[in-house]
Amino acid sequence: MLAGFVYNPYVDSMYRVVRGQGAYLNGRKLELEEKSVSEGIVSFGCARYNEGDTDLLFAAVKELYLNSLSVRNGGSAALDLCRAAAGLHWTGPAPFWEEPERPVKRRAGF
Repeated sequence: MLAGFVYNPYVDSMYRVVRGQGAYLNGRKLELEEKSVSEGIVSFGCARYNEGDTDLLFAAVKELYLNSLSVRNGGSAALDLCRAAAGLHWTGPAPFWEEPERPVKRRAGF
């Protein structure tokens, strides 16, 4: 993949990344800071197509919740990945996790 674009029409935000050139939000270059899980809000995703691992997923989410400021499920894996990269989880970049993550979502978000 050479480039990726994710658009959020609700807030008119365009995320773009070009291999070797970095990531941008509405033309502003994104710079990442090192943050621990305890300093951030963790985004996670889940979907009905993976009901067999529900107990495992929510046990892991509980651990993340107990060791972070909070957890969020924004509904869009691609936007969650972009918001994490942009530091829009209030306290800075935080982890995003979805099990199993579909490859098309991963490509859109990275």
